[in-house]
Parts: sequence; C-alpha cells; structure tokens
Amino acid sequence: MVSLNVSVPKVPTVPVVVSASEAIELAASTRVMFADVRWYLDGRDARAIHEAGRIPGSVFVDVDRDLARPSNTADEGRHPFPSPAAFAKHMSRLGIGDDVHVIAYDDTGGMTASRLVVMLRMIGRNASLLDGGLPAWQTLTGRELETGPIRGTKQATFTPREWPTDRLASTDEVARIVESGTTSLLLDARAPERFTGAAGPSTVDPRAGHIPSARNAPWSTVLRDGVLRPIDELDDHYRQLGVGDADDVVAYCGSGVSACLNIVAMEHCGIARPRLFVASWSGWSAVDDNPIETGEASPLTSPFVPTITGTGLSAVRALRRARQKNRLAELEWFEALYRVYLAAFIFGGGILFISGLVPDDPVSTSMASDVTRFGPGWLGLALVLAFAMGLRSGSRGGPLALEDADVRHLLLAPVARDRVLLRPAVQKIRSIVFAGAATGAVAGQLAGRRLPGTSMAWAWSGMLWGATAGAMFVAAALLAHGLRFRGWMASGIGGICTADWPCGENARGGSNSFRRSSPDCS
Repeated sequence: MVSLNVSVPKVPTVPVVVSASEAIELAASTRVMFADVRWYLDGRDARAIHEAGRIPGSVFVDVDRDLARPSNTADEGRHPFPSPAAFAKHMSRLGIGDDVHVIAYDDTGGMTASRLVVMLRMIGRNASLLDGGLPAWQTLTGRELETGPIRGTKQATFTPREWPTDRLASTDEVARIVESGTTSLLLDARAPERFTGAAGPSTVDPRAGHIPSARNAPWSTVLRDGVLRPIDELDDHYRQLGVGDADDVVAYCGSGVSACLNIVAMEHCGIARPRLFVASWSGWSAVDDNPIETGEASPLTSPFVPTITGTGLSAVRALRRARQKNRLAELEWFEALYRVYLAAFIFGGGILFISGLVPDDPVSTSMASDVTRFGPGWLGLALVLAFAMGLRSGSRGGPLALEDADVRHLLLAPVARDRVLLRPAVQKIRSIVFAGAATGAVAGQLAGRRLPGTSMAWAWSGMLWGATAGAMFVAAALLAHGLRFRGWMASGIGGICTADWPCGENARGGSNSFRRSSPDCS
C-alpha cells in the first residue's frame, strides 16, 4: 500500500521558465532531467516522433498514460488527473525522483509540456518549461539529436503527494461561478474558432461553444516565433483579459492540457497562478444540463468588469469565522483572564470609591423638589446630546465603518451593506446599550441613597435611561452612516436639536433653570 504525503507542498525553488542556455548551465551544475512531453491533438504518434529525434538523455512522458487516466464518467473530461499514487509510479518508472529538477519541452511552444510542469510544481517539485522547446534547443546548441528506441531508465523514488485542492477547480465550483456572477474569471485556452463555436461540433468538441462568461485566451497568443513573449507584453496581455480585476482566475481548455501554458505564462510574468479546471470543456460540455455560450467575447478589447452588486452572506460568514479563529488563535488566555480581573478590580473599586463619596443622609425637601422639577429637562438634554454625538460619529463612518471597509477589502468585492452590516449593527447596539444601562443603574442606585424612593427603583430608572441614551446614540450613528451624512450636515442637525431643546422648554414654560442658563430664544 502506497502512503501519501499530505503535508503542504513546498514552493518550487527553480524558475517556471528557462531558456535553452539556462537549461544547459543548470544541467552542468544540478541534477536535471529533460522530459519530452510532445503530444498532438491530431493523433500523430508522439512516441515515434520522440524516437526520431530528442534532446540527449531525455525521457518520453506520455500525456495520455503518464499525466492522465481513463475517464470514469464523461464529465471528468478527456484527461483527468491520475491518482497521486499512479502519478508517483509513472514518475518513478521514468527515473524522475524527488530531488530531480525536470525541464519539460515539446515542439509547440510549451502547449503540452506545461501540463507536466504544472502538475509537478503543484505538489512542490522542481520543474521548468524549456522556452521554445526542442526547436530553440537545436538553434542554440547546434547539437545532434539523440535518436533510436527509448532506453530503459533506472527507477527512482518519487513520493506520492495529494493534489492540492486550492490549485484545482471542480465542475461544481465552475458552475457556481457561472450562476453567481462572482469576480472569478474563466480563461479558455482553445483556438478562437473552437471558443466561438464557429468550428462547429467535432470529435474533440461534440458541443460547440464555451462556458458562459469565459474569456478567450488562446495558448498561441502568449508565443512569438515559438517562444514566450517578453514579460511586460505577457503582463499587459493578461491585464487586458481582466486578470487584474478578478479575485480568482480559473484556466481551462479542451481537456486540461493547453490551459497549463496560460498558468505557466502567468506565473512567469509574476501574476498569481490561476486554478486549473482539469475537466475543462470536454467535461463541461458532456453534461447536457450545463449551459454553454457561442460567439465572441471580445476579451482583448473589453477589460473584465465585475458585474457583482452584492456578496453572499456565506462568503461574509466564512470571512468572519476565519477572522474569529485567527483572533482566538492569537489570544493568550492567561493574559485575557488577567485583563478581566484588572478591569473588574478597577471598575469595581471605582464604583465603591464613588459610593463612599455619596453620603447616605437624605437631601433636603427643597433640593428633592428641584430634582423633581428640573431633572427631566436635563436628562432630556442629555439624550439630545447623545443623539447629536451619534449623528457626528455616523458621519465619520460611525461604529460600523471598520466592518464595512474590512469586508470590502478582504472580499475584494462590493458588498450588500444592509445585509453585511446587520450583524455588527446588532452587536454595537447590544454593547453600547448594555454599557449605558450599567452606567445608568450605578448612577441611579447612588442617587437613590439620598433621594426619595427606594434604591432599587432608582437603579431600574437609571438603567432604562442609560439604555435609551445608548440606543439613541447608535441609532443616530447608523442613520447618519446609512444616509451618508457629511460632517457639516451631522454637526448642523445635532447643533439645531441641542439648541432647540432649551428653547422648546422655554416655549412650553419649562424650568427656571433652563430659562436662566439659556440664550434668548425669542
């Protein structure tokens, strides 16, 4: 039984593309093995062509046998990945071991050799594409090619590793991209006539067309005279396709072979590697229920523009779960308990200290009368101030600004603000209302020690007032944030409300205290 290495693959330490001259230098200083990965869609015998002329010492890698397996179902496509154990067995048979640097080549600019490069690098092995392939090698070296039957190679040790799921896209994932219209980008490496459907049904494409929303990125467009175009041109090429505006790129072709050249070219020019949809068009089109499109997509003239107007709550929940998990992982429980203890000690001690400053003897009858007459007005003014402060806070983003910006940044997509901010809004209301209620309860309990009535009644009254003040603050902040008030608007409305309160009290014949302390409101 073959055991699998399920650890995270290491990052390859060699460049993804090497020139013929670089390949010669590498072969002289490191353990390099050349791999001939020629394969032809028209059915030519690649093995016979390999025997007719190859780079000396190279091994022949059969795309159908070594880099794929027979399809169990039509939706797997023509070239599904072999199992990790089978792939390791094939590599071992070819003499490719764990410590070998594989330089893969073909005679089509890397169209088929890239499949081996992508598969090896995907599991952390050192592999590179020979830029220009066999023709470039011949032109540079002028050496005679090796001919004759394939020689036997000494079997090597190649440790099986699971295919990383984060580098592959399943049919279900592609279907979700098509259905949801996310900012994921599908790149189709097939020729334009196959992409548009103009070529019509054929042996390789029983159904003509392409996956809806895909962009046509023919593998041949990354080449010039059989070699990769300069890096700046490749970068511009992929930017025009919309790669820079997408948060996820999925490469596909007819059967998961030529799409690998797009993956190699993107890594070569410093763009994040796209995921490979191995089943590709042959797998997608085999399912009658899968939608297809025909016609031009104009990828080279129209940059990709995200059409998403909102982000699903599942993505937001996943973001928050990951964020919470990271915060908990960074939490030092001893330090957290110490902070709780310290906070309880400080606030509890503060309450006891303030309680000690408040005498227990009842206030005079005249003072109690003043509290009864003027207290509601001052408490009302405090509520108005809380409302005004909430408006000002909301105009600056308020208590939810960070959440909104955080989600936008991490999801790299627009968000439906009313849905994504519901949870933090409830959390903010709950926290601030609780803090206000607790503060009001303490203040009410202290007031009840000197004012008529029971301490419990005063504590409950203070708690209700504090909760109301906290709710008004958050409600005003949410209102200003939702309506996108500017700072001057929030300040103006808050100022008018605050100034109007004493004026309104005077108009209603309110307290002498307000009349004495307020400006002329006539």
